[in-house]
Amino acid sequence: APPSTPTGSSTAPASQPSGGVIVVGQRQFTYCSFTTTKVIPVPQALYLSNTDLPPDPNNGMPRYLMGDEFGNLHLLTLLLTAPTASTASSGGKVVLGLSLETLGSCNLSRDLCYLGQGLVYVASHLGDSQLIQIHDEPIPVDGAASSASGRGEGNANDSGMNNSSTESMDADMDMLADTTYIQVLEEYTNLGPILDFDLIPTAPPSSTAGNGEASAVVEG
Repeated sequence: APPSTPTGSSTAPASQPSGGVIVVGQRQFTYCSFTTTKVIPVPQALYLSNTDLPPDPNNGMPRYLMGDEFGNLHLLTLLLTAPTASTASSGGKVVLGLSLETLGSCNLSRDLCYLGQGLVYVASHLGDSQLIQIHDEPIPVDGAASSASGRGEGNANDSGMNNSSTESMDADMDMLADTTYIQVLEEYTNLGPILDFDLIPTAPPSSTAGNGEASAVVEG
């Protein structure tokens, strides 16, 4: 694979039908396969987490959710050609380019897990973990921040990602000053750092809890 950025690079496998690998750098993402290489500039940051999303329901293009060091979530899409006679033997589709859209922000994520129906679990080491909802259309930031329970439903669908230039990404960030695609449904208190723990027997005649209830003691 060609070099991406000097530091902070990682790789992510590209799912079928495209195959290949995505090199995640601080200033650009690079898609590499045996036959093609495509590059897209991205906002400079360390990209700490990613997860696969279902393909776009309209065109089947592979999509990925990327989390950066500032708590922003980005939607990366591989733009594919339609199958032709010359590409049928290699799976039928070729990657034309990459598209990146900033969806909004949440707590800094160490890992991301897509649960279906637009729901994503954001696992955080430095803050509270969150359950978030990704909407098809942008919603007001005030509305997303004010309701910590009982959110509307949505799906992680493509939302017009056609421009991969840095100007487009700047426009996305300006729009997200007032709107976002992300709602926080629940937050889970971070109990870390837990450095050590002891397991206490819970079967009778243990009286550790003093009230007959099963218990455990955590020491840190």
